[in-house]
Amino acid sequence: MKYLIPQLFFLLFLIGSFTNSVSQNIFLQSYSVENGLPSPVVNCIIQDHNAYLWIGTSNGIAKYDGYSFELIDQRNGLAEQNITAIYEDQHNNIWIGHLNGALSKISDSEISVINISDGVNYSKITNIQEDSIGNIWFSSLENGLFFFNPQKND
Repeated sequence: MKYLIPQLFFLLFLIGSFTNSVSQNIFLQSYSVENGLPSPVVNCIIQDHNAYLWIGTSNGIAKYDGYSFELIDQRNGLAEQNITAIYEDQHNNIWIGHLNGALSKISDSEISVINISDGVNYSKITNIQEDSIGNIWFSSLENGLFFFNPQKND
């Protein structure tokens, strides 16, 4: 009985703490085409080393600086409009995967299309990662996994 009362108070304290944390309000800010997104369909998002958000949509990329969106699309040099994957490598290059398997890269504000010359028709790029020796790995929806070595192809 001597130990029951402190344990009971401790249990009531825990229950009270839990109920307060469950009822907290969360504020969400919504952005849409009206705010500057190129499309309401957002496929991927990353934050780069300068804290910009790169938002991949079905109609290009929206680069967000915290105040406004900058549109990057085929008119700027991207291989395709529909963005399905974005990745920033260790050299601060932005790699972009597209719906029909094309690849783009943004390096120091210069956009280039990466041509894959092995004759395989790649499908939707689903993910992009970099390994410890600098190879850029791409996964695709229908054609598995492949990599690109930027040092050998510069």
